[in-house]
Amino acid sequence: MDDVIRTFLDRVLVHDPGGIVGVYLYGSSTTSRLAPESDVDLLLVTDRSMQTDERASLLSEVLALSGWVGHSGTFPEVAHRRPLEVTSLVAADLHPLAAAPRRDFQFGEWLRGAVVQGYVPEPEWDPDVVILLATALASHRVLHGPPLEDMVEAIPVAQLRQAQRSVLPALLEELDQDPRNVLLTLARAVHTVETGEIVAKDAAVAAVAGRLDPAGAGMPGAEMLRAAAREYRDGAVSNCEREPAQLRELARTLAAMVR
Repeated sequence: MDDVIRTFLDRVLVHDPGGIVGVYLYGSSTTSRLAPESDVDLLLVTDRSMQTDERASLLSEVLALSGWVGHSGTFPEVAHRRPLEVTSLVAADLHPLAAAPRRDFQFGEWLRGAVVQGYVPEPEWDPDVVILLATALASHRVLHGPPLEDMVEAIPVAQLRQAQRSVLPALLEELDQDPRNVLLTLARAVHTVETGEIVAKDAAVAAVAGRLDPAGAGMPGAEMLRAAAREYRDGAVSNCEREPAQLRELARTLAAMVR
């Protein structure tokens, strides 16, 4: 995986979209071991917003390196690759940090189908950027440029909590399409709202499942959450959708805890 990261870094520094100030690796790559389907999360900080041709060039580089085992039916040529999630922010947008900061560019494998049809990621204003930055500040590796702490100040806990609540509607809309990821993300959101800390998904699930089942009686919601974490860790096919009523009830419970 280091070879893929190095190749991406070398290529992106040559093209220099937006005038790159820093490149950072974060997420599962730096907090715990990568699960079989974990994204490699990469954050770019640039001097300015990218131009259209720079977006297309960056997109081309990411498409050539990223992939996902879940694409075996639709894009089999990339199903053997590790998915990359690449996000770019403009340095000037980090001071002060808005409640819904501008995300200048983002690619993840969920966008491959749209990209193949001609979609090019454009700037969006999204509270999820606050969560992304807090996650990166909690654990990251500098690949290029200054320390991330020099680029963005620590995220106030109140702002992080508000961001977690703001992204709930969009997250819950994805429940039917990606139930396991939604459950794990909700569990981490609960932990973050309650503690102000960003932790790995496994740690968040352990804490939240304990809250759901304090007596250790094997409550269905807690067991479904623990099973989702095991499947994620082992790369197993998700079984969450086999109990749709229980799945929706658990998601509602977790969302209420976040609120």
